[in-house]
Amino acid sequence: MPGVIHLKRLQEILSVFVRFGFTQAIETSGLGSYLGNIKRIFVPTPKIERMRIGQRLTDVFSRLGPTFIKLGQFLSTRPDLIPESIANDLRALQDRVPPVPFEKIESLLKSELGSRYQDLYEIDPVPAGSASIAQVHQARYGDRTVVIKVQKPGVREQVKTDLEILNLFATSFGEIISQFRPKETMMIFERELRRELNFLNEYRNIVRFKNFSSGDPDVLVPEVYRELTTEKVLVMDHVGGVKITNVEKIVSLGLNPREIARRAGHLVFKQLFEFGFFHGDPHPGNLFIHSSGAITLLDFGIVGYLDDRTKDALAEILIGYLYQEPKRIIYALDDLGVTEGVVAEAGLERDLGELIDRIQHLPKSEIVLKDAVAEIIAIVRTYGLKFPQQLFLLGRSLALIEEIGVRLDPNFDAVGQLGPYVDRFLKRRYRAERVLKRFAAHWADLSSLLRILPSSLRRILSRLAREEYRFSVDVRSLDSLSASIERGFNRLTLAIISSAVVLVSVLFSDKLVIRIILFGLAFVLILVAITGMIHSRRL
Repeated sequence: MPGVIHLKRLQEILSVFVRFGFTQAIETSGLGSYLGNIKRIFVPTPKIERMRIGQRLTDVFSRLGPTFIKLGQFLSTRPDLIPESIANDLRALQDRVPPVPFEKIESLLKSELGSRYQDLYEIDPVPAGSASIAQVHQARYGDRTVVIKVQKPGVREQVKTDLEILNLFATSFGEIISQFRPKETMMIFERELRRELNFLNEYRNIVRFKNFSSGDPDVLVPEVYRELTTEKVLVMDHVGGVKITNVEKIVSLGLNPREIARRAGHLVFKQLFEFGFFHGDPHPGNLFIHSSGAITLLDFGIVGYLDDRTKDALAEILIGYLYQEPKRIIYALDDLGVTEGVVAEAGLERDLGELIDRIQHLPKSEIVLKDAVAEIIAIVRTYGLKFPQQLFLLGRSLALIEEIGVRLDPNFDAVGQLGPYVDRFLKRRYRAERVLKRFAAHWADLSSLLRILPSSLRRILSRLAREEYRFSVDVRSLDSLSASIERGFNRLTLAIISSAVVLVSVLFSDKLVIRIILFGLAFVLILVAITGMIHSRRL
């Protein structure tokens, strides 16, 4: 049961939900006992009753402060978790709230920076911007103009309380909206929000992006100052510029909007497919054009990261798309744990196949990334796939940069510009030395397994003989289990043979006759294996 302070905040939250017509949902969840007289005091007006659910939620979140504003923004990027119509309404949620008086900001700065606060001067008491978590003030540091991002006093404590209440909501609504996985969703959201509350994370992100883009004249990442950065304060250079979608001002600077669109695409595609570390929210408010024509990136609180496992899966997905092999895409998703619990695999394969076929028969200039991403999300929702947050950020980044590109240049071809980056990405993932290195690593794992397998198997058989193990078997699942095991073994067989071919090509690169003989033998082995798999329908 919530404590006294939490109870007061809980009732405040519930009163806003009731005012916007969510009384029945609250009572159904079991939280109705906390309502008291609230449902009699707050009654939705006819105007509110005519609003869509998404519009009402947008108003609720905007009234409840930073945690709920961030929750709404998070959910707007996850249409796999909520209906698309609600996600669209939540995208209108504005993260603009009244600023905190400068006296409180100054007190926090002195507390966080100590004597280093004296190094900042001419601090403008009027904030340049104010959001739910922080506000920004312009100042001078040495001979430079800087901006100070300051976390608002009390925000961290309020977020902590709200997260505890939201976890109570997730538990209470767990069975009612189980298809939206509220507990899992809250876990992801809480992790992301706590990370965003620590400005040292943003500092590290900026430094990393600055290192990636060093030497690129088309990208400008502001200098950030570690000596003036804490968990609640971030100081960086002030970089002037024009909002990337302000075509008139871009032209007035003597710049070509079409070239800016190309640079914006280059910036995002390079992050996604070369760095594997990317800005998670490249909307127009975070991209500015410097007078030199360079694109300035701001707000590095949300970033995406593609680890090797995700990169490998992404490469397989792209190959599955290029060669129209939906089964390969399903295997890649399976490796990411995306297809866990999916029963209708045949239907998933069919729908993916139809989507690929439909897109590939369109001229490149007619392919709209935003629409393609929306169709993929529709499939994700239909089959209850559990997509990683990073892939949703990737898809959103692609859609956002396409939207910006088209506003700058109506003929902007995102797919055409994306192609070379995908080609280079695939070549890097499958180059001989990398495949050989992975094969060697897996071979070491396999060797270890083979070394311990006999003794482990002997122990298991011995215990079985003494009836120390008891099993409960669901006979109905044996067929699917058998099929999964056989399919996995078949894929392992093909992988081992294929890896052996690569190994041979490296070891005997200067002996053409031996390579031809061994490649021929490998081809026969693969052909025999595939034939057997096709006959058993276990490829």
